[in-house]
Amino acid sequence: MPEPLSDRLDALRRERDAFLDALARLDAPARATHPDPDAWSPVEIAEHVYRAEASTLRGVEKQLAAGEARKDVGPYRPRALDLLLAAMEAPKRLKVPEGARGIAPEGMPYDDLREAWAGLGPRWDAAAAHPAVDEAPLVRHPMVGALTFEGAVRFLTAHAARHRRQLERAIRAVTA
Repeated sequence: MPEPLSDRLDALRRERDAFLDALARLDAPARATHPDPDAWSPVEIAEHVYRAEASTLRGVEKQLAAGEARKDVGPYRPRALDLLLAAMEAPKRLKVPEGARGIAPEGMPYDDLREAWAGLGPRWDAAAAHPAVDEAPLVRHPMVGALTFEGAVRFLTAHAARHRRQLERAIRAVTA
């Protein structure tokens, strides 16, 4: 695996571990407490981030397995990803994109979430070792379009970091 790609996967792992560690420090009632009526609970925030990562990884795996028959996900626009990543660093609230399906929390139990999320790391490593990983965009993001493997990992790392800030606010609110 090329060094920069392994570094990017390590960054994604660190974000995942930080989420799981923060949740582990909470008791079960605090994990499920909504800081306000319109806000997700800490475990729902984590479930959303897990679902986004798992969904993206499934798309990557499916595309890599398809080989030459992989689906065209549209034009690659790296500048669009850079702009989205910059926007994600800002404190302004962003809405879940319309085209994003299956990433809203559905009430996954904490232990199931922890186990499922921890299981994604080896799958990312296997995908990164695929010979066609750098050939073409593999998945489509609803806002920025086609993403390469590296772009998908960059997005997911920034996505997790953004929601980790949300998680930290939620934890402060439910433990105050």
